[in-house]
Amino acid sequence: MLNIKAKVCGINNTENLKSLLTLPVDMVGFIFYDKSKRNCTLEPKEVRDAFNKANPNCKKVGVFVNATVEEVLEKHQSYDLDYIQLHGNESIFYCQELKEHELKLIKAFSIDDDFNFSNTSAYSFFCDYFLFDTKGKLPGGNGVKFNWDVLKTYKGKTPYLLSGGIGPDDAALVREFVGAQFSFVDVNSKFEIEAGYKNLDVVAEFLYKIKRPDKFNDNSKLKKIANGF
Repeated sequence: MLNIKAKVCGINNTENLKSLLTLPVDMVGFIFYDKSKRNCTLEPKEVRDAFNKANPNCKKVGVFVNATVEEVLEKHQSYDLDYIQLHGNESIFYCQELKEHELKLIKAFSIDDDFNFSNTSAYSFFCDYFLFDTKGKLPGGNGVKFNWDVLKTYKGKTPYLLSGGIGPDDAALVREFVGAQFSFVDVNSKFEIEAGYKNLDVVAEFLYKIKRPDKFNDNSKLKKIANGF
């Protein structure tokens, strides 16, 4: 059985978060970028309490776009973040500075057919994961998949999250995908009722299909059996 881990990004509703944490999600992403329609406005205590009560093993990820080091450190402390995801044009030296504060880093790269993966090599010294997303107009959340075949040219040792326009109907593609260092699938906009609010029935079905397809059938009462993963 494949061990596919999942990150659900862009949460901005407390009750939605609490319900999401009853599902077998491995990471939850909170976007701290005021130009994003999913910019996190949840209180730090709300977030911390939700994780501690529902799913303490799930990792909290703060997503930043060209933020100051001071802002990242403040959010890291107040929300008790497990990972910092950098989704802008952050330099290697910026990553090095954050790493000196013992932060765990995920560096996002915008991928198209011409992307040169050698551009990631220097970041590997400071990043725990990479995230490969679709190159688009926005730093993230463009809702479009890139050509996963280009990942065959990635020869690095840093594990990565596969992101970019992955939707509920892509569970089989995710399970069939074979890529060196592929660690997590990252989903966001295709699973929403509205920006920052996830459709938990759809999320649950997707998680069931990628993690336990042997147990899934269309008549499953996913909310009732979610704890059986």
